[in-house]
Amino acid sequence: MNTMRSFVRRALPAAAAIALVVAACATPAPSPGATATPEPSPRSTATPAPTAGPSPTDIGGAATAACRESDVELAHGRVDGAAGSRFTTMMLTVTGAAACTIPVTPTLALIDAGGAQLAVTAPPGPVATTAVPVGTAVTSNVQLANWCDPPPAEPLTLTLVLHGVSLPVLGGPYPDPGGLPGCNGAGGPTFAATDWQLP
Repeated sequence: MNTMRSFVRRALPAAAAIALVVAACATPAPSPGATATPEPSPRSTATPAPTAGPSPTDIGGAATAACRESDVELAHGRVDGAAGSRFTTMMLTVTGAAACTIPVTPTLALIDAGGAQLAVTAPPGPVATTAVPVGTAVTSNVQLANWCDPPPAEPLTLTLVLHGVSLPVLGGPYPDPGGLPGCNGAGGPTFAATDWQLP
């Protein structure tokens, strides 16, 4: 028993000394005059708001004016018939002093001999514009089909509605007198034009 007590009395101071050494290593004391280093603030991860791209009306350039009647020449080619439709190719040539803009999708009207409007091709929503250089000709394919209305006063005239102004398309009547397509079902007539294309 005395031997055990003597061992405990010798072991306790040694254990205490070891604990002090371990604690000193785990948490080093700051050097005199040292200050705590602040935690870095987190960097912003917000994505910048995207800038708006050009609107459709800017495609031709902000400085390009809209084409007027005096800036263009209009004509259509031969009228062909197939599968109950009447087709022709319409051509627009810029002849003014500078490039000008036109709607990418043409709006057409078919006018009878008395000036009455019989049919219109109207795009369903806003239409982009594009600039056409001087001397350049663009084309659009025009189709008329399924004529179920009473016979109109002929000859008929194909017109292009350009920025609110109706311009006659030269080249003769469209279609030829007496050449209206037949009625193939309710809902006619069908009158359509493709977007302008470079030749």
